[in-house]
Amino acid sequence: MLSLLSAPRILEEIVLCAICLTPLTPPIELRSLLLTSRAFNACLSFRACPGLYVQIFEREFDTAALKRRFSNDLSQDHVAFELRRRFTALQCIRQCRFEDPRLTDALLTAYLMFLEDDDKNWTHLLNANLPYFAKELVRRRLRGISRQDREWPSGNGMNTFAMALLWFTTSEASIQAENAEERHEMLDLLAPFVYAAFRYPCADMPEHEFHPPEAGSAIKMGFTAHGPYPPLCPKARHILYFGQSFDLRPPHVAVYAILSYFVRREVGALQIPDLAPRTRAESPGLPSVTRADIEEFNARCRTHFVQTARAIDHSGLTKSQKHDPDWARAIGYSDPSPTVGGAILSQPRFYRLGMLTGLWRGSSIVPCGIEYKAWLDNERIPSLCRLSFRVPLYFRLQEHYCYSPSLPLLVPDSVEGFRNAWFPQGCTWVQHEDGLELFNASGSPIAYYVTPHAPSGTGPVNQSPLLDAATRGVVDIILTGQTDTTHSEAYGGFRFFGRVRPADGLIVMVREPLDPTMDWLGRSVFRGHLLSSQNMVGRWRPADTGVEAADWEVPWSVCKSMD
Repeated sequence: MLSLLSAPRILEEIVLCAICLTPLTPPIELRSLLLTSRAFNACLSFRACPGLYVQIFEREFDTAALKRRFSNDLSQDHVAFELRRRFTALQCIRQCRFEDPRLTDALLTAYLMFLEDDDKNWTHLLNANLPYFAKELVRRRLRGISRQDREWPSGNGMNTFAMALLWFTTSEASIQAENAEERHEMLDLLAPFVYAAFRYPCADMPEHEFHPPEAGSAIKMGFTAHGPYPPLCPKARHILYFGQSFDLRPPHVAVYAILSYFVRREVGALQIPDLAPRTRAESPGLPSVTRADIEEFNARCRTHFVQTARAIDHSGLTKSQKHDPDWARAIGYSDPSPTVGGAILSQPRFYRLGMLTGLWRGSSIVPCGIEYKAWLDNERIPSLCRLSFRVPLYFRLQEHYCYSPSLPLLVPDSVEGFRNAWFPQGCTWVQHEDGLELFNASGSPIAYYVTPHAPSGTGPVNQSPLLDAATRGVVDIILTGQTDTTHSEAYGGFRFFGRVRPADGLIVMVREPLDPTMDWLGRSVFRGHLLSSQNMVGRWRPADTGVEAADWEVPWSVCKSMD
């Protein structure tokens, strides 16, 4: 009699058909057969039929991002190993093994699965109840610290991946499901990561450096009660992934904490003063906030959840393609070429060219200066930072590109240059129809940057295929912008200018009053990153500080208007 064991291909097909009956779940049918007998185990082992495990992986998980990022160099051995690693990680999460010694590896695996998600991976993560697990893990790891010994929470290792996964799995429904007590507890737990810029950076290298420091070179630094400033970034984690060995930079714990913090603060609407006029027409003359201004802010200035951003994004990119910049940042910054003053930016890199052009709206949360100073001066957390208020934040930006072989604007000394968003002191510019002409303090032209425009009817600038072709060979990016007239009348008018750091996509902008007579409002330096959720997130500080820690810093989050 013919046995199934003598027809391994038929047996493989039976296994695949059985697995297809319960798609996107652990292949328990295969496990059962492997445990049936030694004969079945030998027949269905990876050594005997490696192709079976590759087919299972391709049916269970998304592979488009893997093939794109690894140039289709996925061997059968590596796929089988990753298949086992993923189901082991999902089991750890599903069973809520908070004390498992392999928990950090499980979180790392879930993080990478999300960056590669095109629907299948997300289904697995949801089936493993990752939203609950990530939130409960953050609570468990931070609750004892914040309430008992007042130690500052770690910004390394497990916390970085847990904070990123907390944000990835946060939705409008999950925020609405929190009662006031739960929400306030999460705000208290997240606050150190959000406000303490002197401990938790938003960048992989010192913010004041435009280019990566050379090996062995001295970096200008200040010092606080907490150690060197700018604070040292978490060390890269050496991993072996699909047979390739590289150092993976953990996600910025501060960036993802800010996002999770803001969506909870946004639950409470700004209150409308009783005496506020209904519209601008009712308050001619002096700028003032109207009821219509606050109603617009409450209705439209909200941080985009990951799933919300995916629903409103019409770029035509797949989910995983939108995470290509996050992947590029995770595997390390590039080393700019000294011949042109910056690395040629190619898509995808640390952000997609054209994405910054447009109207941005959101808010900043200003902490109490006295409380912030107490945090800055103490090695332990003296108290919870609860005195703060939200301030509406609007600006419209335009990108300008310098193309190879043209030379970009010179980068001044790191500290002084950082205070002026890496623009030379006294630099001015004139906007022409097709570009931006820049002049030095003496009025001599020093650089010309091209201003791309989307053809009429193509939608936002980043959706234009003509722009996509035009951005090849870009060596530097300058940003200019200002507050729209309507929002200037409500909240004050400001102009913005800055640059995008080629090494990691860090956005640095100076904000200053449009009206010179309003210089008492001061100049501020904004630093932040553009994320795949189409939120730009970071902190701002007074522009008169250098490498020393500022007496206070302000977290901010804005999202791009899709109107």
